[in-house]
Amino acid sequence: MKHLNTSAVIAGIVLWTVAAYAAQPGEDLIKELTSEAAAKRTPEDLQAAYAKLLASLIPGMGAPNIPDQASAQQAYQRLCFHVSRPGADNERLALCRATAAALVPETPMWARVWMMRQMERIGRAEVVPAIAAQLADKEALVRETARRALQNNPAPEAAAALRKALEAATEPAWKSALIDALAYRPSAENSPVIMKFAADPDDNVRSSALAALAKAGEKGAADAIAAGMDRGSPRARAVAADAYLLLADRLLAAGDKAAARAMYARLLSADGHLRCAALIGIGKVGMPDDLKIVLDAMSDEDVRIRGAAIEAVGFMASPQVMSAISEKVKSAAPAMKASLLRALANRADRSMLPTFVACAADADENVQIEALKGIALVGDASVVGLLLKTAAAGGKAQEFARAALDRIADREADAALLAALQQGDAKTVSEAIRALSMRRSAQAAEPLLKFVEHSDAQVRQEAARALGLLAPPALVDRLLALLAKADDATRNELANAIALTCRRIPDDEGQANPVLKALPGAQGQTKAALVGILSRLAGARALEAVKGAIKDADPAVQDAAIRALADWPDFSAADDLLALARSAGNDRHKVLALRGYVRLVGLPSGRKPAETLALYSTALSLATTPDVKRQILGGLGEIRTIPSLKLAAPLLDDASVREEAANTCVRIARDTGNAEPEFVRATMEKVLGITKDKNRAKEAQEVINRVSQAIKK
Repeated sequence: MKHLNTSAVIAGIVLWTVAAYAAQPGEDLIKELTSEAAAKRTPEDLQAAYAKLLASLIPGMGAPNIPDQASAQQAYQRLCFHVSRPGADNERLALCRATAAALVPETPMWARVWMMRQMERIGRAEVVPAIAAQLADKEALVRETARRALQNNPAPEAAAALRKALEAATEPAWKSALIDALAYRPSAENSPVIMKFAADPDDNVRSSALAALAKAGEKGAADAIAAGMDRGSPRARAVAADAYLLLADRLLAAGDKAAARAMYARLLSADGHLRCAALIGIGKVGMPDDLKIVLDAMSDEDVRIRGAAIEAVGFMASPQVMSAISEKVKSAAPAMKASLLRALANRADRSMLPTFVACAADADENVQIEALKGIALVGDASVVGLLLKTAAAGGKAQEFARAALDRIADREADAALLAALQQGDAKTVSEAIRALSMRRSAQAAEPLLKFVEHSDAQVRQEAARALGLLAPPALVDRLLALLAKADDATRNELANAIALTCRRIPDDEGQANPVLKALPGAQGQTKAALVGILSRLAGARALEAVKGAIKDADPAVQDAAIRALADWPDFSAADDLLALARSAGNDRHKVLALRGYVRLVGLPSGRKPAETLALYSTALSLATTPDVKRQILGGLGEIRTIPSLKLAAPLLDDASVREEAANTCVRIARDTGNAEPEFVRATMEKVLGITKDKNRAKEAQEVINRVSQAIKK
């Protein structure tokens, strides 16, 4: 391929004119060069066109004032983005060559810097000589930009240029920067050059070299890096120590365990993080003979060292090591035993299950807990009995035994739990039921039905709770039949289970049907429980049934019906609640109904704020107790309008809710802008005279200050 004469390009650059500083330099040519037709031009033609464009852009890119550079820089950057698209390598190559030809001393500094920054992203071997020449520029910014461009250039020629520059460098800071650039792109060819600086008298140069050699995994640099740990400033020694550790890690990752182990061993006498890392490295190497080193570290007074030792044991996975640890557990003191168990748990090795089981009954609570944690990770159906016994015994270990029962992945554990239902005492049975429910064992649902009638109250309630999680809709009729026989505590759990089971019926409209079917034949507490269930299932038919139950002769059923209505999940019960709030037979029911009504008014809806305020106003006219008034105030506080403030303000005179009213008024007033400023100011002044809350008083004063300004205007 032909190349343009460089001298011709330079001549064109030297002949720039003031006209080149137009607001949109080379805009027409850019449009032409980014059109589809440009891709069809010959490489020589493209390079010539790009050279012409650069001649028009360079004055702007190199302007002395930074704001004057933007237009040209953006135009050039846009072109670089365009030619770097997939499939456009001919265009990219042509632009890069034209740019390389323009990277000459006569080109203004800022233009060269900007072009090299773009070449850092799209340049390859074709730009390396031109950019390498900038490494010797008198301006530090130019040199640094060139260094970064070569550092990120994937061509091997770029690395060669950096190596050449490094060998010629004289300034320590520049040497360090070039070494860092080579470290960013490690290769075997870099190491011999960088090794020349591994003993450099300058701390920064030496540190960069040692870090680079470690990053490259250069085994031959181990001694040089070790020497650096005893030389120079504390920072330089620390850098060398970290580099030494990094090299050991790299060698281990490459499979050279012997070399890595020797390096880790050298750091075992170090302090702090280096010793911790060395212990972990020893563990990763995993030689059985090193187990004593790690075990001894578990008794270190430094908690960090102990933690590192535990992690190290977790990496030592050979059968010999695991066997040795198991033996050590048998004779270890409690603290050491707990640490060893924690380390074994980190391995999650199923062969260690017997060790965990043996320690699960240890007299030391911490040992017992660590053993249970290990069982949770590696246990199977064989440990179900042990875990149930531990859970049934209570105490702190109960939590961990339960967690293990819930977590064991062996599905045969479900069968073992079901078998335990037939064999254990009441506490064990209760724990087995709990575990089955937490494991969502569907096969347990039907067997659990008979335990709802167990002689032990805890078992009955646990079974009812479990059925709420496990029972399929097909069992709902049997649950309803059990409801009539249940004692009070079990009845409540069964009612919850029935509601949950009914809600698993796919047909939303039919979810209440089983309860509605059972309702006519029910009496007393059973009927009351059924009515309560209906509030959780909802629907028009359920609502009618609850309304009918309000007239029931049994006071318990009446009470349940009003409570169900008050708990209704949607606004369909609002009118009935309002009617009860006005005319219920006793004050308690009136309050229940009104609280339910206010709750429904506060639910999300499509109403306009004024409509919601009218509903709150009606409720407020019926409110007689502080709790209902507080509930209404809470709702008013969500409607930040003057009418809402006017509804809340009178409650500032009610001693039972004065502070709550003050809080609501301030919340509203903060967000009403400057509407009705006289009224807002008067209300806030009243708040100031009432509230004992300093923050609330401060907020009220801020509102007063704001609206006072509006009044003056």
